[in-house]
Amino acid sequence: MIKKVGKKFFEILTKMSPKFSTIILYILRTKEIPNLKNPQNFNEKTTVLKLSYANNELISKCSDKYEVRKYVESKGLGYLLNKLYYIYDNAENINFDELPNQFALKCTHGCAYNVICDDKSKLDKEETIKKLKKYMKEKYGLATRRITLFKYKAKNNM
Repeated sequence: MIKKVGKKFFEILTKMSPKFSTIILYILRTKEIPNLKNPQNFNEKTTVLKLSYANNELISKCSDKYEVRKYVESKGLGYLLNKLYYIYDNAENINFDELPNQFALKCTHGCAYNVICDDKSKLDKEETIKKLKKYMKEKYGLATRRITLFKYKAKNNM
């Protein structure tokens, strides 16, 4: 309950003052007050960059796993990207019969919102859909929420 209230508080705080909420999160994570006028360490420097480019459309685009693909392709580097099989806007639309034996389902709007499947025959489809629906409700970032399916090979089969 406290975690949920804390998340909601920071969502509101971020909308009201992105700079102030960033500073508060920095202090909570590092136990230090950031020097934003003359950043000295990596964390301070990335915080300054984050605040400096907060309204830059490219930053938002590059934080979305699907949208950044378009940018990479527009720069002639599409050959570096993993194969993308499908894009879903809803976890219930996933047709598991069409998927390869090994795959990765990734939500585009956050970090660690992934389902990695080494063997489709052992996958609990209902649990996977439940997990993806939970991920899709999270407001991790401002980007559009999608589920992408990427080619995946288990480490032991590479």
